[in-house]
Amino acid sequence: MFNPESVHKLQLAVRTNDYKVFKEYSQLIDNQTKRLCTIRGLFELKPAEETPIPPDDPNLESVEAIMKRFKSGAMS
Repeated sequence: MFNPESVHKLQLAVRTNDYKVFKEYSQLIDNQTKRLCTIRGLFELKPAEETPIPPDDPNLESVEAIMKRFKSGAMS
């Protein structure tokens, strides 16, 4: 995925804070993912068909309830 041209575009965009150059870099990477058949290139995002659930919906679980299911003991 990373070739001299894409690396150069990314470095130039970061050094110069140039959004246009970053978009050129993004286009190079996006074109490669489709051409090289990477997993990223095989997926396309589509807009959600339903309206989003509002954050204050009473049916949503609290952050505390969700966090109880996450364990990080095995992570390094």
